[in-house]
Amino acid sequence: MKKFIFWMLFLTICLIGTNVRQAEAYTVTMKSDGLYAEIVPDHIKVNAVPMFEKKVRKARKYYEKYKDADDYTYIKKIPDEYRDFIEVVKKIQETDEIVIRHPFYIYYVAGEGGYYSYYFVAERNGEKLCIFKINVDEYEGTTKVFYDKGLDCYSLLGENLGEETLFYQINMEIYAETPDQIKVLKEDPAGGRWQMEKDAADTTDRDCQEFYQKTYEEKKEIIFEFLNGIKEGKTAKQSEKNLKKELEDDYIEPASAPVSMGIGKWVYFAIGVGVLFVLIIIVVLIFRSKRTEK
Repeated sequence: MKKFIFWMLFLTICLIGTNVRQAEAYTVTMKSDGLYAEIVPDHIKVNAVPMFEKKVRKARKYYEKYKDADDYTYIKKIPDEYRDFIEVVKKIQETDEIVIRHPFYIYYVAGEGGYYSYYFVAERNGEKLCIFKINVDEYEGTTKVFYDKGLDCYSLLGENLGEETLFYQINMEIYAETPDQIKVLKEDPAGGRWQMEKDAADTTDRDCQEFYQKTYEEKKEIIFEFLNGIKEGKTAKQSEKNLKKELEDDYIEPASAPVSMGIGKWVYFAIGVGVLFVLIIIVVLIFRSKRTEK
């Protein structure tokens, strides 16, 4: 009996130690807010957390493996999609609280280019960490996290994420429109980033011009009808099926997990319950052991 109690105590200490280490790690949660929150497919919105965490882990592995390599090896061995993201990941500390929030969509007026891109803002301790997107292949339904440094750092999207802002793209220009004004957001990785109000779209395409001349509410209706069609369509269903296979045990069923709570906090809760259960068993065994001895 004493040996059994000893091992139970040892297990409890291990669990407590694991709980402490988990608590020291950064946490990622989802906050579903903003104009587009209800339009993003639920399986994308909820699983943005494990997808982001997976991307961070992989970027860290690349960095740890090649951080001491020469420039040529570093560039050759680390894929383009991770090299820029590594600079974001290096900012994340163990005690950070990261919140993924404010999903939005940039509507391509001239037609989509083979995939649908849902954008998210990642905040670190209340400050913007980065903007990233989740691409869904229109034909295969594959889902992938992608980081675009130019879009994140030079497009001024982050400064225009109002609660009523619509985003759409005509030619190579991104427009941010509210009921009060229209801005075009420029990106220039060479050093400049600026925005200006627009009275006309820079295009000769008749459909694009007609879209631009519509009212805010008319544009919103067109964009949301398009996004609702994606959400209820075959691509979304195939994407959900593929994402389950990719994430495996990390996949979150939309109906079973509240969006406001991240994976990390569920883990801490489960570990805490486990520790409490073991402690109760130990107390009961010690009490019974003393009664037996008497």
